[in-house]
Amino acid sequence: MKKFLLAFGLFACSITASAVDNLGIFELDGNAANGASAGEDFNNVHGGTSTAAQALFVTDDTVFDGDNNDTSIFSGNSKDDMCISGAESPGPCPDIWQHGSGNLTNKNDIRHGYAAAYVYTGSNTGVHQYGDLIFYIGSDVQSVNGTLAMSFWLLADSTVAPGGGSSWNGVHTVGDVLIQAEIPSNGSGITVRADIWNGSGLTNYSSGGSCNGSNPILCGIANTGSIATSWRGSISTAAYFEAGINISAFFRSIGTAPTCTTNVLFETRSSSSSTATLKDYTQGPFFDACGANSVTIDKTSATTLSQIGETVTYSFTVENTGLLPVTLVSMSDPVIDAVTANATSDAATVAGCDSIIGTATCTFTVDYTIQPTDPDPLVNTVSSTYEYPNGDQASDTDDHSINLFQASVTIDKTAAASAEVETDVTYTFTITNTSSSDTPDLALTSITDDILGDLATDATAACSTLTLVAPNDSCTFDKVYTVPVNAADPTVNTVTTNYTPSGYTVATSANDNHSLDVIQRMDIQVSKDDSAVSYTPGGTGTYTITVTNNGPNDAVGVTFTDTVPTGLAIGSVTCTAPANCISVNVAGQVISGSLNLANGESATITVPVTYSTDPNAY
Repeated sequence: MKKFLLAFGLFACSITASAVDNLGIFELDGNAANGASAGEDFNNVHGGTSTAAQALFVTDDTVFDGDNNDTSIFSGNSKDDMCISGAESPGPCPDIWQHGSGNLTNKNDIRHGYAAAYVYTGSNTGVHQYGDLIFYIGSDVQSVNGTLAMSFWLLADSTVAPGGGSSWNGVHTVGDVLIQAEIPSNGSGITVRADIWNGSGLTNYSSGGSCNGSNPILCGIANTGSIATSWRGSISTAAYFEAGINISAFFRSIGTAPTCTTNVLFETRSSSSSTATLKDYTQGPFFDACGANSVTIDKTSATTLSQIGETVTYSFTVENTGLLPVTLVSMSDPVIDAVTANATSDAATVAGCDSIIGTATCTFTVDYTIQPTDPDPLVNTVSSTYEYPNGDQASDTDDHSINLFQASVTIDKTAAASAEVETDVTYTFTITNTSSSDTPDLALTSITDDILGDLATDATAACSTLTLVAPNDSCTFDKVYTVPVNAADPTVNTVTTNYTPSGYTVATSANDNHSLDVIQRMDIQVSKDDSAVSYTPGGTGTYTITVTNNGPNDAVGVTFTDTVPTGLAIGSVTCTAPANCISVNVAGQVISGSLNLANGESATITVPVTYSTDPNAY
């Protein structure tokens, strides 16, 4: 039976170094204790205190005792250069792995396997670059008598595992990495190399050596004496082995993209040859280095309530929970991008979210002004797709909902239908909150009338706090207006008010008007003067009619009529001042006309007459 511990964490390093065992991340020193050197060790992995991005500890409980079978060993002359199963592509594979049970020698009996993955966040060193994925992996056997051959598969297929009968499930993926080590019985002078599955077998790409600070990409080290561990007490010489590999730098050195490791398999083998017979195995789920769900996006905003015209700041947080870096393929939010094309992806790029290293997060924001056509509630979804170096893509979506309130008020303005100049008119204003029920309190921003002027002081006095708390709340105030002498007739004036919801910037407006018929007042005086107190038949005389407007308003269309006695012949009638005289007419003995007289103006109508000589004419 196998027991495994899987842990997750995050590690940041700022040490500049060139060897994989000298980065200050992990101690490759031939023991499991966390010593004085920078970095942690496999005791941390076993104890669950590792800061690794992901960590694995597997226990194989079946221990060789000379009589009992180990129920999880390789069988059938299985080798690392074989296919795993008959499902291998291009296939068919003539030789595949098999498993079974049997007795093992102590040096081939795996007791534990352990691995830890870190994302390098230190300075670039040439070999090691920011965001590189680094594996530290190890295993221990019962004891060693002679040379120990050990290997570790970093597999992309998560289904690789013993199947029914003696067969295995799962397949190799091109790019699967096999780390092989040969460990002499004294633990010194080890050799280690990394091979890659090429589709039909193994290709050796990298050879390393002992972890002594001189091997930049790959190194390994065994215990050269008995060591104590937190999981099994003492481990004898050469029975404990640990290795480190910068997997990103390894693939970079051969000019190809790293595969996405999801499965780790620990093995012992008859020798370090690629055709050596496999002995024991143990395994455990390691991680999904770049799976379909390994890049998530979270969309938030500071508010879930707003209104048309307000600007909302959306915050987007992208997390790469995988271990390899990803690059942005697409980022879209149809609601935001409909107003400004590519606004979401452009913001992500500006914020540096177009490339995210493993286990890292990146946040960007986009401002969006709520449009009149937006629905209530406003639900919009962001969709993101990122790509791993091997071409695998990870997509995610997240939506956010904002409830839109509808702020509105009405204002009703009333007054008398008519009024005389120089008299008072009382205007009454009633403001009513007609907002939706989810609208915050409304605060008065302004209230003005195009004739009465700024009414804020009057409104404050009448409406107290100037806040309409709930729908249908209202307030009323009055304003007295003295109709001026020169008031237009009719006097039409409009009041406009603005209220702003508490905590928001966009005001709601309302207006109303009123028409006042203005009754004008004029004092018209008329005087008539005859030039003589007596007349002589056949003689002449003059009548003078004076019309005066004593105000206060101008008089337009003032009419006058005068009838002279019979026996008088009317001569040529004149009117001064001409600008005030609209018309003068004579019809028989009747003189009439029309005048325009401004306040204080007069017009004089002069009527010459000739007296008849016939006494009977009178």
